[in-house]
Amino acid sequence: GFSVLTLFMCADAQVLGGAVSSFAFQITNPAIAMTSPSLQIGGVDDVPIVFAEQEMTKPGLVLDTVPLGSDPLMIVTGQSQLLMTQSNPVADAVNTIVVDLAFNVPKYQGEVQYITISGLLGAVMDPDVPMTSTLGTNVFCRNSTEGVLTRGIGAWDAATNRLTFEICADLEIETDRSLGALFYFRNPAVAQGSPANILVQGRGSVYLPNTPVIKPGTAVEGVPQGADPLKAVYWFNTRNIGQQTPLADKPNVITLTLHPNVLVPAGTKVTVSGLFGAIVANPTILAASPAAGNNGHQKFCVGATAARGAWSGSSASLILTVCAGQSLLKDTEYRLTFGVTNPSQYQESPDVSIQASNGVVVPVALMIRDPASLVGVEFGSSPLRIEVPTFVTRVVSQSTPLSSASNEILVELISNVDMDTATVTVSGLLDSKPCEIPVEITMVQDPGALQKSVQDAPGYPGTPGGLWAEADGVLEFVLTGLVSSSGYLFSFNVRNPPAATRADIVDIDITVAASGTNGVGAAERTVAMPEAVMTKLAGEARGVAGGQDPRVVVVEDDPQPGFWNGTGARSGATCGDGYMDEGEACDDGDVAPGDGCSSTCTCENSPCSIRLGVSSPLSSAVAGMPAGSILELEPGTYSTENHCYLIFKTGISIMAVAEGVVFDCSSCANAALVLAAANVLFEGVEFRGLSVMSSSGEVAKRRSLKFTDCTFSGSERDEQAGLHITGADMTITLVTCTVKSNKGGGVHFE
Repeated sequence: GFSVLTLFMCADAQVLGGAVSSFAFQITNPAIAMTSPSLQIGGVDDVPIVFAEQEMTKPGLVLDTVPLGSDPLMIVTGQSQLLMTQSNPVADAVNTIVVDLAFNVPKYQGEVQYITISGLLGAVMDPDVPMTSTLGTNVFCRNSTEGVLTRGIGAWDAATNRLTFEICADLEIETDRSLGALFYFRNPAVAQGSPANILVQGRGSVYLPNTPVIKPGTAVEGVPQGADPLKAVYWFNTRNIGQQTPLADKPNVITLTLHPNVLVPAGTKVTVSGLFGAIVANPTILAASPAAGNNGHQKFCVGATAARGAWSGSSASLILTVCAGQSLLKDTEYRLTFGVTNPSQYQESPDVSIQASNGVVVPVALMIRDPASLVGVEFGSSPLRIEVPTFVTRVVSQSTPLSSASNEILVELISNVDMDTATVTVSGLLDSKPCEIPVEITMVQDPGALQKSVQDAPGYPGTPGGLWAEADGVLEFVLTGLVSSSGYLFSFNVRNPPAATRADIVDIDITVAASGTNGVGAAERTVAMPEAVMTKLAGEARGVAGGQDPRVVVVEDDPQPGFWNGTGARSGATCGDGYMDEGEACDDGDVAPGDGCSSTCTCENSPCSIRLGVSSPLSSAVAGMPAGSILELEPGTYSTENHCYLIFKTGISIMAVAEGVVFDCSSCANAALVLAAANVLFEGVEFRGLSVMSSSGEVAKRRSLKFTDCTFSGSERDEQAGLHITGADMTITLVTCTVKSNKGGGVHFE
């Protein structure tokens, strides 16, 4: 039961006592792994000198990374992870296999290592197999019978289903270094499972017995265990799906494109599943696709009726049965369409799958959705991606909340769909009046590029704008080329009502709606955006909290700092800037003494008297100077915001120093005067339209206003008189004044 090596000392040789004698001999290691056996040495009985048998001493050192590898007959076999994975499980398709080769012993330069992979049943390869490695393209070699070395090539033996390759002799591979052997081939044309006995064997510098590969067992392309080597399935190489429109509640056309890698015979059921949300007739009429290619609709039947499919509402599936006497040819592309009605709610495109059963089995696979945008909807070509048309951004604001003022309404709209034309309706602007008919609409952002988007108002060629329905506060206009996700910022001017917002309309919403067309198709062109509430900005405007809200209109009789510059307190307020700031009794726009207002903005005489011109912020002086003050106005046209809304908190006098003092405000609104005091006087001034309003607060004395030698000239503003009076508890006296008739009359009491 023991292997014994007997050595006979030659007759003419001798071994000296105490001397070390060494010798070596060569063996072939066993083919199986084993630990170093116990080894004894001793003499035999029929020799002159007999040595007692004793245990031999082993070095116990690591050799070639193997612990105790220097001990005699300590034998290990080459081991590898041997994980084998494929990239494509489709029958008759080009495939790639990766084998994770990592040995537990090193390979040195000059050593030859051969690898054989057997059991690759069904693989189709040329005799010379291109091979690469995760370490590069020069890892694997093949020596021809003539001794010619070729790198990056393995040898395929179709008769035995074996692939053999060599790890090039000039490479040095350390222990456990993965080689990642990769080779290319074509899958079998017939569906099959992964072969059971795929083995890897190594010989040469490292011996590896036939060892089964490890299969990952994971799915590829939705095919269970599709990563297992040489598993092959029948497949639809092309399985595309798209739609004609993503708009909710619209008739829609779904397009299928199928390309089988196997002949699909009569009776085979092709099932398209996951069409959730679609409303489909049963049976479903199939039609030809407008795209070029083979029309497949006549290939499918319900009973004996061609161009029909069966709809299952419970599973949202369309079942297509190949007609008797028909088939889908291998490697041939077919197209067909069918009609649906889109759901009424928003939804993302569902995962749609396809499979075949009965005549031929094709496992379930996700269909490839058309990712293109359609009518401005991202992924709108993907099946049953549904969008409810709306303005996803709809914001409205105003420039001023002041009563009787010309007000710029600013509207921002962003649509979620494209529209060729869109009739946009903004409603709820009650009590406002248009500055002109038609209402001129101006694009605020990039006017040169976008102005063409606003069409001419009906009946007014050359005037981009809209029509106004005053009773409902409705503006209607037409946009063309509305682009999804693009911001449209436009403005139009209205005249605010002469009184504060009525309580019965303060909570009424401002809404926007649209209707129009897009370029999808004749039956799907009409697009309706239902009425939606607009977001009203609520920031400060003209010192009024929430003044950006178009529903807010105030008769301002106590202006806050932001009144003078639109928002917030002015920065750098100082004496001599023309504005009445805290602690100032006057400010005539300079710090020169001797002109009625000192260098420290105190009055130099009593009553306080200063002179102002058209560059002065007149409204600040009117609201801030003490009772009895006299403001002398130099000739000129007073037309800015700081001239056109005057708040009289005290009784002061405004007098023209010479003829030619004219108040001529915007084309939309008269100059406005809020009377919150008694004994206010104007003398020698011309108004090209003036609105007088009583303050909303209580006053100690009756409000009174006197005009002497003033002119109220003709105004072309619709519905505004030369002198327009709104409010109560006021005494207004005209002495030697001229009031001219205009579109709104001479004097109008509201």
